[in-house]
Amino acid sequence: MRNSITSCVLGICALMSVQAQELRIVEYVSGIERPTDIQNAGDERLFVLEQNGRIRIIEDQQVLGSPFMDITNKVFAPMSAPELGLLGLAFHPNYAENGLFYVNYTRRNDIGATETVIAQYETTEDGTGDPASETILMMYGQPANNHNGGDLEFGPDGMLYISSGDGGAAADAFGNGQNIRSPLAAILRLDVDNPPMYIPEDNPYADGRGNDALWAYGLRNPWRIAFDSETGDLWIGDVGDNLNQAFYEEVNRIPAGESEYNFGWPCYEGTGSLKTGFCQDSTQLVFPTSQYRRGPNSRCSVSGGRVYRGSAFADLVGKYVYADFCSGELFMINLDGSGFTAFPQADEPMQVGIGGFGIDVNQELYAFDAIQGKIYQIVDANDPNNLSTSDFASAGIRVVQQLSADLMSISGLDTAQATSLEVFNLQGQKVEDLSALISNTSEYSTASLRSGMYLLIAKGDSQAQYVHKFVVN
Repeated sequence: MRNSITSCVLGICALMSVQAQELRIVEYVSGIERPTDIQNAGDERLFVLEQNGRIRIIEDQQVLGSPFMDITNKVFAPMSAPELGLLGLAFHPNYAENGLFYVNYTRRNDIGATETVIAQYETTEDGTGDPASETILMMYGQPANNHNGGDLEFGPDGMLYISSGDGGAAADAFGNGQNIRSPLAAILRLDVDNPPMYIPEDNPYADGRGNDALWAYGLRNPWRIAFDSETGDLWIGDVGDNLNQAFYEEVNRIPAGESEYNFGWPCYEGTGSLKTGFCQDSTQLVFPTSQYRRGPNSRCSVSGGRVYRGSAFADLVGKYVYADFCSGELFMINLDGSGFTAFPQADEPMQVGIGGFGIDVNQELYAFDAIQGKIYQIVDANDPNNLSTSDFASAGIRVVQQLSADLMSISGLDTAQATSLEVFNLQGQKVEDLSALISNTSEYSTASLRSGMYLLIAKGDSQAQYVHKFVVN
Protein backbone atom coordinates (compact mmCIF):
# COMPACT_ATOMS: atom_id res chain seq x y z
CA MET A 1 0.00 0.00 0.00
CA ARG A 2 1.02 3.56 -0.62
CA ASN A 3 0.75 4.45 3.03
CA SER A 4 0.30 2.31 6.12
CA ILE A 5 -3.37 2.63 7.07
CA THR A 6 -4.92 0.13 9.44
CA SER A 7 -7.96 -1.78 8.22
CA CYS A 8 -10.54 -2.61 10.85
CA VAL A 9 -12.90 -5.52 10.18
CA LEU A 10 -15.79 -5.09 12.55
CA GLY A 11 -16.89 -7.80 14.92
CA ILE A 12 -19.46 -7.97 17.67
CA CYS A 13 -20.74 -4.56 18.73
CA ALA A 14 -19.55 -3.47 22.14
CA LEU A 15 -21.16 -1.26 24.75
CA MET A 16 -19.83 2.29 24.49
CA SER A 17 -19.35 4.41 27.57
CA VAL A 18 -17.37 7.55 28.18
CA GLN A 19 -16.20 7.36 31.80
CA ALA A 20 -19.34 8.01 33.88
CA GLN A 21 -21.28 9.09 30.80
CA GLU A 22 -23.14 6.82 28.41
CA LEU A 23 -23.88 8.18 24.98
CA ARG A 24 -27.41 8.11 23.63
CA ILE A 25 -28.95 9.42 20.44
CA VAL A 26 -32.23 11.27 21.11
CA GLU A 27 -34.69 13.23 19.02
CA TYR A 28 -33.89 16.94 18.79
CA VAL A 29 -36.54 18.09 16.26
CA SER A 30 -38.84 16.42 13.74
CA GLY A 31 -40.88 17.50 10.74
CA ILE A 32 -38.02 17.75 8.22
CA GLU A 33 -38.85 16.40 4.76
CA ARG A 34 -36.14 13.97 3.55
CA PRO A 35 -33.13 15.65 5.23
CA THR A 36 -29.75 15.32 3.51
CA ASP A 37 -27.33 17.60 5.40
CA ILE A 38 -26.83 19.63 8.60
CA GLN A 39 -24.59 22.70 8.78
CA ASN A 40 -24.06 25.77 10.94
CA ALA A 41 -23.16 29.28 9.81
CA GLY A 42 -21.05 30.24 12.81
CA ASP A 43 -24.00 31.07 15.08
CA GLU A 44 -26.50 29.21 17.26
CA ARG A 45 -28.71 28.11 14.38
CA LEU A 46 -28.62 24.81 12.49
CA PHE A 47 -29.39 24.67 8.76
CA VAL A 48 -30.90 21.45 7.41
CA LEU A 49 -31.32 20.56 3.75
CA GLU A 50 -34.53 19.03 2.50
CA GLN A 51 -33.94 16.86 -0.52
CA ASN A 52 -36.65 18.51 -2.60
CA GLY A 53 -34.85 21.88 -2.56
CA ARG A 54 -35.46 23.73 0.70
CA ILE A 55 -33.02 24.82 3.39
CA ARG A 56 -34.70 24.87 6.80
CA ILE A 57 -33.54 26.69 9.93
CA ILE A 58 -33.55 25.17 13.42
CA GLU A 59 -33.44 27.78 16.16
CA ASP A 60 -34.05 27.24 19.88
CA GLN A 61 -34.85 23.57 19.08
CA GLN A 62 -37.66 24.59 16.74
CA VAL A 63 -37.95 24.26 12.96
CA LEU A 64 -38.85 27.72 11.71
CA GLY A 65 -41.89 27.93 9.46
CA SER A 66 -40.22 29.89 6.66
CA PRO A 67 -37.24 28.28 4.94
CA PHE A 68 -33.87 29.97 4.66
CA MET A 69 -34.11 29.38 0.90
CA ASP A 70 -36.39 27.47 -1.46
CA ILE A 71 -35.10 26.31 -4.87
CA THR A 72 -37.55 23.46 -5.39
CA ASN A 73 -38.23 24.86 -8.87
CA LYS A 74 -34.61 24.11 -9.83
CA VAL A 75 -34.03 20.78 -8.07
CA PHE A 76 -34.78 17.39 -9.60
CA ALA A 77 -35.57 15.05 -6.71
CA PRO A 78 -38.21 12.45 -7.61
CA MET A 79 -39.25 9.99 -4.92
CA SER A 80 -38.40 7.20 -7.37
CA ALA A 81 -34.73 8.27 -7.31
CA PRO A 82 -33.89 8.75 -3.62
CA GLU A 83 -30.24 9.73 -4.25
CA LEU A 84 -31.07 12.83 -6.32
CA GLY A 85 -31.94 16.28 -5.00
CA LEU A 86 -30.46 19.02 -2.87
CA LEU A 87 -27.55 17.17 -1.30
CA GLY A 88 -24.89 19.54 0.07
CA LEU A 89 -24.53 22.92 1.77
CA ALA A 90 -21.49 24.91 2.86
CA PHE A 91 -21.17 28.45 4.18
CA HIS A 92 -18.24 30.56 3.04
CA PRO A 93 -15.49 30.81 5.71
CA ASN A 94 -16.19 34.57 5.73
CA TYR A 95 -19.97 34.16 5.66
CA ALA A 96 -20.51 36.66 8.48
CA GLU A 97 -18.93 39.35 6.27
CA ASN A 98 -19.91 38.35 2.70
CA GLY A 99 -23.13 36.33 3.15
CA LEU A 100 -22.09 33.73 0.53
CA PHE A 101 -23.03 30.06 0.68
CA TYR A 102 -22.87 27.08 -1.67
CA VAL A 103 -25.13 24.18 -2.56
CA ASN A 104 -24.84 20.92 -4.47
CA TYR A 105 -28.01 19.79 -6.26
CA THR A 106 -29.23 17.74 -9.21
CA ARG A 107 -31.40 19.11 -11.98
CA ARG A 108 -32.74 18.20 -15.41
CA ASN A 109 -31.09 20.21 -18.19
CA ASP A 110 -32.70 21.46 -21.42
CA ILE A 111 -32.47 18.05 -23.11
CA GLY A 112 -33.81 16.15 -20.10
CA ALA A 113 -30.49 14.76 -18.84
CA THR A 114 -29.63 14.75 -15.14
CA GLU A 115 -26.67 16.84 -14.03
CA THR A 116 -25.05 18.02 -10.80
CA VAL A 117 -24.80 21.75 -10.14
CA ILE A 118 -22.38 23.41 -7.71
CA ALA A 119 -23.71 26.93 -7.16
CA GLN A 120 -23.05 30.04 -5.07
CA TYR A 121 -25.85 32.08 -3.52
CA GLU A 122 -26.07 35.35 -1.64
CA THR A 123 -27.87 36.19 1.59
CA THR A 124 -30.35 39.07 1.47
CA GLU A 125 -30.61 41.92 3.95
CA ASP A 126 -33.42 40.10 5.76
CA GLY A 127 -31.12 37.13 6.41
CA THR A 128 -32.55 34.66 3.89
CA GLY A 129 -30.95 33.07 0.84
CA ASP A 130 -31.72 34.73 -2.48
CA PRO A 131 -32.71 32.14 -5.14
CA ALA A 132 -32.19 34.74 -7.89
CA SER A 133 -28.53 35.27 -6.94
CA GLU A 134 -27.31 31.93 -8.27
CA THR A 135 -23.82 31.78 -9.76
CA ILE A 136 -22.95 28.34 -11.14
CA LEU A 137 -19.36 27.32 -10.38
CA MET A 138 -19.42 23.85 -11.92
CA MET A 139 -21.74 21.37 -13.64
CA TYR A 140 -21.25 17.75 -14.64
CA GLY A 141 -23.54 15.06 -16.03
CA GLN A 142 -24.96 12.10 -14.13
CA PRO A 143 -25.36 9.00 -16.32
CA ALA A 144 -27.71 7.33 -13.79
CA ASN A 145 -29.88 8.39 -10.86
CA ASN A 146 -27.70 7.00 -8.09
CA HIS A 147 -24.18 7.44 -6.69
CA ASN A 148 -24.17 11.23 -6.70
CA GLY A 149 -22.09 11.86 -3.58
CA GLY A 150 -23.21 15.45 -3.17
CA ASP A 151 -21.48 16.76 -0.07
CA LEU A 152 -19.71 20.12 0.26
CA GLU A 153 -17.11 21.13 2.87
CA PHE A 154 -14.68 24.00 3.15
CA GLY A 155 -11.21 22.86 4.08
CA PRO A 156 -8.75 24.60 6.39
CA ASP A 157 -7.10 25.95 3.21
CA GLY A 158 -10.28 27.89 2.36
CA MET A 159 -11.02 25.70 -0.66
CA LEU A 160 -14.38 24.06 -1.35
CA TYR A 161 -14.28 20.25 -1.48
CA ILE A 162 -16.99 18.28 -3.29
CA SER A 163 -17.81 14.57 -3.07
CA SER A 164 -18.82 12.99 -6.37
CA GLY A 165 -20.07 9.42 -6.94
CA ASP A 166 -19.10 7.17 -9.85
CA GLY A 167 -22.22 7.89 -11.91
CA GLY A 168 -24.38 5.03 -10.73
CA ALA A 169 -25.60 1.59 -11.73
CA ALA A 170 -23.27 -1.12 -10.32
CA ALA A 171 -19.63 -2.22 -10.46
CA ASP A 172 -18.57 1.12 -11.99
CA ALA A 173 -20.67 0.50 -15.10
CA PHE A 174 -19.60 3.80 -16.70
CA GLY A 175 -15.88 3.40 -16.11
CA ASN A 176 -15.34 6.51 -14.01
CA GLY A 177 -13.59 5.05 -10.97
CA GLN A 178 -10.10 5.07 -12.49
CA ASN A 179 -10.67 7.83 -15.05
CA ILE A 180 -8.71 10.91 -13.99
CA ARG A 181 -10.37 12.98 -16.72
CA SER A 182 -13.82 12.49 -15.19
CA PRO A 183 -15.25 14.61 -12.35
CA LEU A 184 -17.04 11.49 -11.09
CA ALA A 185 -15.91 8.94 -8.46
CA ALA A 186 -13.86 11.67 -6.88
CA ILE A 187 -13.20 14.42 -4.41
CA LEU A 188 -13.13 17.73 -6.29
CA ARG A 189 -11.58 21.00 -5.09
CA LEU A 190 -12.54 24.54 -6.10
CA ASP A 191 -11.32 28.02 -5.19
CA VAL A 192 -14.59 29.92 -4.83
CA ASP A 193 -12.72 33.24 -4.61
CA ASN A 194 -11.03 32.74 -7.98
CA PRO A 195 -13.61 33.24 -10.75
CA PRO A 196 -14.34 32.53 -13.50
CA MET A 197 -12.65 29.07 -13.58
CA TYR A 198 -12.47 28.47 -9.80
CA ILE A 199 -9.56 26.02 -10.21
CA PRO A 200 -6.77 26.19 -7.60
CA GLU A 201 -3.33 26.29 -9.21
CA ASP A 202 -2.06 23.51 -6.94
CA ASN A 203 -4.73 20.97 -7.87
CA PRO A 204 -2.84 17.84 -9.03
CA TYR A 205 -4.30 17.89 -12.54
CA ALA A 206 -4.51 21.63 -13.10
CA ASP A 207 -1.69 21.11 -15.63
CA GLY A 208 -4.11 19.38 -18.03
CA ARG A 209 -3.14 15.74 -17.37
CA GLY A 210 -6.63 15.08 -16.01
CA ASN A 211 -9.74 16.85 -14.76
CA ASP A 212 -8.51 20.16 -13.39
CA ALA A 213 -10.87 20.06 -10.38
CA LEU A 214 -9.79 16.55 -9.30
CA TRP A 215 -8.19 16.18 -5.84
CA ALA A 216 -8.60 12.42 -5.19
CA TYR A 217 -10.34 9.59 -7.04
CA GLY A 218 -11.22 5.89 -7.02
CA LEU A 219 -14.39 6.29 -4.90
CA ARG A 220 -17.74 4.60 -5.48
CA ASN A 221 -20.23 6.85 -3.70
CA PRO A 222 -18.63 9.12 -1.10
CA TRP A 223 -21.74 9.81 0.97
CA ARG A 224 -20.77 12.54 3.49
CA ILE A 225 -17.32 14.01 3.93
CA ALA A 226 -15.97 16.12 6.80
CA PHE A 227 -12.77 17.82 7.87
CA ASP A 228 -11.28 17.29 11.30
CA SER A 229 -11.17 20.85 12.63
CA GLU A 230 -7.94 20.13 14.54
CA THR A 231 -5.81 18.03 12.18
CA GLY A 232 -7.26 19.19 8.85
CA ASP A 233 -7.66 15.59 7.65
CA LEU A 234 -10.57 14.89 5.30
CA TRP A 235 -12.76 11.90 6.25
CA ILE A 236 -14.89 10.10 3.66
CA GLY A 237 -17.65 7.52 4.04
CA ASP A 238 -17.72 5.49 0.80
CA VAL A 239 -20.76 3.28 0.19
CA GLY A 240 -20.09 -0.26 -1.02
CA ASP A 241 -21.52 -2.28 -3.91
CA ASN A 242 -24.55 -4.33 -2.89
CA LEU A 243 -23.94 -6.97 -5.56
CA ASN A 244 -21.35 -8.69 -3.41
CA GLN A 245 -22.23 -9.22 0.23
CA ALA A 246 -18.65 -10.28 0.95
CA PHE A 247 -17.32 -6.80 0.22
CA TYR A 248 -17.16 -3.73 2.37
CA GLU A 249 -18.41 -0.37 3.49
CA GLU A 250 -15.43 1.96 3.75
CA VAL A 251 -14.15 4.90 5.77
CA ASN A 252 -11.29 6.68 4.00
CA ARG A 253 -9.04 9.52 5.09
CA ILE A 254 -6.91 12.08 3.25
CA PRO A 255 -4.29 13.62 5.56
CA ALA A 256 -4.16 17.42 5.53
CA GLY A 257 -2.44 18.78 2.45
CA GLU A 258 -2.22 15.42 0.65
CA SER A 259 -3.72 14.97 -2.82
CA GLU A 260 -3.92 12.62 -5.81
CA TYR A 261 -4.97 9.69 -3.63
CA ASN A 262 -6.41 6.74 -5.57
CA PHE A 263 -8.77 4.77 -3.32
CA GLY A 264 -8.97 1.91 -5.78
CA TRP A 265 -12.61 1.60 -6.85
CA PRO A 266 -13.55 -0.55 -8.80
CA CYS A 267 -10.25 -2.44 -8.66
CA TYR A 268 -10.90 -3.03 -4.98
CA GLU A 269 -13.75 -2.53 -2.56
CA GLY A 270 -12.14 -2.29 0.82
CA THR A 271 -9.46 -4.96 0.83
CA GLY A 272 -11.47 -7.20 -1.51
CA SER A 273 -10.42 -7.30 -5.16
CA LEU A 274 -13.13 -6.73 -7.76
CA LYS A 275 -11.94 -5.65 -11.25
CA THR A 276 -8.15 -5.59 -11.12
CA GLY A 277 -7.27 -6.34 -14.74
CA PHE A 278 -6.70 -2.72 -15.77
CA CYS A 279 -5.59 -1.30 -12.41
CA GLN A 280 -2.47 0.20 -10.96
CA ASP A 281 -0.35 -1.97 -8.73
CA SER A 282 -1.97 -2.20 -5.30
CA THR A 283 1.06 -0.49 -3.74
CA GLN A 284 -0.05 2.68 -5.55
CA LEU A 285 -3.54 2.57 -4.03
CA VAL A 286 -4.78 3.83 -0.67
CA PHE A 287 -6.84 1.27 1.22
CA PRO A 288 -9.49 2.19 3.84
CA THR A 289 -8.74 3.52 7.28
CA SER A 290 -11.63 1.30 8.41
CA GLN A 291 -14.04 -1.11 6.76
CA TYR A 292 -16.89 -3.42 7.68
CA ARG A 293 -18.75 -6.20 5.91
CA ARG A 294 -22.41 -6.07 5.06
CA GLY A 295 -24.82 -8.55 6.56
CA PRO A 296 -24.57 -8.54 10.38
CA ASN A 297 -27.47 -6.55 11.86
CA SER A 298 -28.61 -5.76 8.28
CA ARG A 299 -25.62 -3.49 7.65
CA CYS A 300 -25.61 -2.26 4.06
CA SER A 301 -24.63 1.40 3.55
CA VAL A 302 -22.15 3.60 5.41
CA SER A 303 -23.10 7.18 6.29
CA GLY A 304 -19.96 9.25 6.72
CA GLY A 305 -19.64 11.13 9.99
CA ARG A 306 -17.42 13.58 11.84
CA VAL A 307 -14.44 13.70 14.13
CA TYR A 308 -15.78 14.87 17.49
CA ARG A 309 -14.17 18.07 18.78
CA GLY A 310 -16.88 19.22 21.19
CA SER A 311 -16.56 19.59 24.95
CA ALA A 312 -19.48 17.55 26.33
CA PHE A 313 -17.73 14.14 26.11
CA ALA A 314 -14.04 14.30 26.96
CA ASP A 315 -13.21 10.72 25.94
CA LEU A 316 -15.00 11.06 22.61
CA VAL A 317 -12.72 13.90 21.50
CA GLY A 318 -10.64 12.86 18.49
CA LYS A 319 -12.87 9.90 17.62
CA TYR A 320 -14.54 9.59 14.23
CA VAL A 321 -18.28 8.90 14.64
CA TYR A 322 -20.27 7.48 11.71
CA ALA A 323 -23.23 5.17 11.02
CA ASP A 324 -24.80 2.48 8.86
CA PHE A 325 -28.00 3.61 7.15
CA CYS A 326 -29.73 0.21 7.17
CA SER A 327 -28.77 -1.23 10.55
CA GLY A 328 -29.04 2.09 12.38
CA GLU A 329 -25.82 1.45 14.28
CA LEU A 330 -23.49 4.30 15.15
CA PHE A 331 -19.79 3.48 15.11
CA MET A 332 -16.71 5.10 16.61
CA ILE A 333 -13.05 4.64 15.65
CA ASN A 334 -9.73 6.21 16.59
CA LEU A 335 -8.01 8.41 14.04
CA ASP A 336 -5.86 5.49 12.88
CA GLY A 337 -8.94 3.30 12.32
CA SER A 338 -8.42 1.19 15.44
CA GLY A 339 -10.58 0.81 18.53
CA PHE A 340 -13.93 0.18 16.86
CA THR A 341 -16.90 0.50 19.17
CA ALA A 342 -20.60 0.77 18.33
CA PHE A 343 -23.44 2.59 20.04
CA PRO A 344 -26.30 2.98 20.98
CA GLN A 345 -26.15 0.36 23.69
CA ALA A 346 -27.86 -3.02 23.46
CA ASP A 347 -30.91 -1.74 25.34
CA GLU A 348 -31.36 1.20 22.98
CA PRO A 349 -33.13 1.04 19.59
CA MET A 350 -31.34 1.21 16.28
CA GLN A 351 -32.18 4.47 14.48
CA VAL A 352 -32.56 3.04 10.97
CA GLY A 353 -32.15 5.78 8.37
CA ILE A 354 -29.23 7.77 9.77
CA GLY A 355 -27.99 9.52 6.64
CA GLY A 356 -25.25 11.71 8.05
CA PHE A 357 -24.04 14.06 10.75
CA GLY A 358 -23.49 17.72 11.49
CA ILE A 359 -22.09 19.91 14.21
CA ASP A 360 -23.28 23.11 15.84
CA VAL A 361 -21.17 26.19 16.51
CA ASN A 362 -19.80 24.47 19.64
CA GLN A 363 -18.89 21.35 17.62
CA GLU A 364 -21.44 19.19 19.40
CA LEU A 365 -22.77 16.33 17.32
CA TYR A 366 -26.12 15.86 15.55
CA ALA A 367 -27.40 13.24 13.11
CA PHE A 368 -30.24 13.29 10.60
CA ASP A 369 -32.77 10.54 9.96
CA ALA A 370 -33.60 10.52 6.25
CA ILE A 371 -36.55 8.16 6.76
CA GLN A 372 -38.46 9.73 9.63
CA GLY A 373 -37.42 13.33 8.94
CA LYS A 374 -35.80 13.83 12.33
CA ILE A 375 -32.69 15.45 13.69
CA TYR A 376 -31.04 13.63 16.59
CA GLN A 377 -28.58 14.89 19.18
CA ILE A 378 -25.86 12.93 20.96
CA VAL A 379 -26.41 13.32 24.72
CA ASP A 380 -25.57 11.76 28.08
CA ALA A 381 -27.89 8.81 28.66
CA ASN A 382 -27.69 9.30 32.41
CA ASP A 383 -29.13 12.80 32.25
CA PRO A 384 -32.80 12.43 33.33
CA ASN A 385 -33.77 15.35 31.10
CA ASN A 386 -32.89 13.38 27.97
CA LEU A 387 -35.93 11.61 26.51
CA SER A 388 -35.21 8.60 24.34
CA THR A 389 -36.91 6.48 21.74
CA SER A 390 -37.34 2.88 22.90
CA ASP A 391 -37.82 -0.35 21.08
CA PHE A 392 -41.09 -2.27 21.45
CA ALA A 393 -39.63 -4.90 23.75
CA SER A 394 -38.42 -2.33 26.29
CA ALA A 395 -42.02 -1.17 26.69
CA GLY A 396 -43.37 -4.68 27.17
CA ILE A 397 -44.80 -4.79 23.64
CA ARG A 398 -44.41 -8.10 21.82
CA VAL A 399 -44.21 -8.30 18.03
CA VAL A 400 -44.15 -11.73 16.36
CA GLN A 401 -43.81 -12.06 12.60
CA GLN A 402 -45.24 -15.19 10.98
CA LEU A 403 -43.43 -15.18 7.63
CA SER A 404 -45.25 -18.24 6.27
CA ALA A 405 -48.63 -16.58 6.81
CA ASP A 406 -47.62 -12.96 6.01
CA LEU A 407 -48.90 -11.98 9.44
CA MET A 408 -47.53 -9.91 12.27
CA SER A 409 -49.09 -10.14 15.71
CA ILE A 410 -48.80 -7.22 18.13
CA SER A 411 -49.59 -7.66 21.80
CA GLY A 412 -49.22 -5.44 24.85
CA LEU A 413 -49.81 -2.16 23.00
CA ASP A 414 -52.74 -0.06 24.15
CA THR A 415 -54.03 3.50 23.93
CA ALA A 416 -52.30 4.43 27.18
CA GLN A 417 -48.96 3.93 25.44
CA ALA A 418 -49.63 4.98 21.85
CA THR A 419 -51.97 7.21 19.89
CA SER A 420 -50.56 6.26 16.47
CA LEU A 421 -49.13 3.13 14.87
CA GLU A 422 -47.61 3.45 11.39
CA VAL A 423 -45.41 1.54 8.92
CA PHE A 424 -42.62 3.32 7.01
CA ASN A 425 -40.31 2.13 4.25
CA LEU A 426 -36.60 3.05 4.06
CA GLN A 427 -37.36 5.97 1.74
CA GLY A 428 -39.26 7.64 4.57
CA GLN A 429 -42.68 7.06 3.01
CA LYS A 430 -45.57 6.08 5.24
CA VAL A 431 -46.84 2.78 3.86
CA GLU A 432 -49.74 2.07 6.23
CA ASP A 433 -51.54 3.72 9.13
CA LEU A 434 -52.37 0.98 11.65
CA SER A 435 -53.63 3.25 14.41
CA ALA A 436 -56.97 1.46 14.33
CA LEU A 437 -55.16 -1.71 15.45
CA ILE A 438 -53.99 -0.23 18.75
CA SER A 439 -55.34 -2.65 21.33
CA ASN A 440 -53.97 -5.26 23.68
CA THR A 441 -53.71 -7.87 20.89
CA SER A 442 -54.02 -7.41 17.13
CA GLU A 443 -52.81 -8.84 13.83
CA TYR A 444 -51.45 -7.05 10.75
CA SER A 445 -51.17 -8.63 7.30
CA THR A 446 -47.91 -7.82 5.51
CA ALA A 447 -49.01 -9.49 2.28
CA SER A 448 -49.41 -6.18 0.43
CA LEU A 449 -45.84 -5.05 1.16
CA ARG A 450 -43.03 -5.46 -1.33
CA SER A 451 -39.88 -7.26 -0.26
CA GLY A 452 -37.65 -5.05 1.85
CA MET A 453 -37.04 -3.57 5.28
CA TYR A 454 -39.70 -1.57 7.15
CA LEU A 455 -40.20 0.29 10.40
CA LEU A 456 -43.21 -0.16 12.66
CA ILE A 457 -43.45 3.04 14.73
CA ALA A 458 -45.81 3.75 17.63
CA LYS A 459 -46.04 7.20 19.23
CA GLY A 460 -47.68 8.41 22.41
CA ASP A 461 -48.80 11.73 23.87
CA SER A 462 -45.91 11.76 26.35
CA GLN A 463 -43.33 12.06 23.50
CA ALA A 464 -42.58 8.35 23.92
CA GLN A 465 -41.86 6.52 20.70
CA TYR A 466 -41.45 2.80 20.06
CA VAL A 467 -39.75 1.36 16.97
CA HIS A 468 -39.69 -2.17 15.58
CA LYS A 469 -37.67 -3.06 12.46
CA PHE A 470 -38.91 -5.92 10.28
CA VAL A 471 -38.19 -7.49 6.90
CA VAL A 472 -40.62 -8.75 4.27
CA ASN A 473 -39.21 -11.42 1.94
